Amino acid sequence: RWARKWRVAMAAILPSGEDGAVAVTDAEVRKLSHVLWKDVAAWVTDDKSEASNTSRRALGLFKADHQSSATFGWEAKDPRGLEPGAPPAEWCFIPTSDLLLVVGEGLVGLTTEGLFADNPPGHKRLSLAECYRKKP
Repeated sequence: RWARKWRVAMAAILPSGEDGAVAVTDAEVRKLSHVLWKDVAAWVTDDKSEASNTSRRALGLFKADHQSSATFGWEAKDPRGLEPGAPPAEWCFIPTSDLLLVVGEGLVGLTTEGLFADNPPGHKRLSLAECYRKKP
């Protein structure tokens, strides 16, 4: 049940495999991956079971390191890759392709060309915002 909304969003956002693929760096794919990752991370973090302790430790592999350059005796500078004044990143890496392939098993495919879904040819892609638009 949990994955149903994500699978619907994947099918809506990704093109048909017969029409081609979209790059993993596509803006809508990145938005989808981000909100899906936040949902998974929140679920793992909130679960207090013993099995979840292992999951939380594994999730820690993807956390950003918040050491400053001063830790190593270097001159203090803004972190590379972030806008000046931006808050520190929470995650250093989000396993987008793995996440989409696991949740979208049997629906999503990945090649060197990019991502695609098992949609009919000519499928019109939607944005993530359109997937969750409130009905009047």
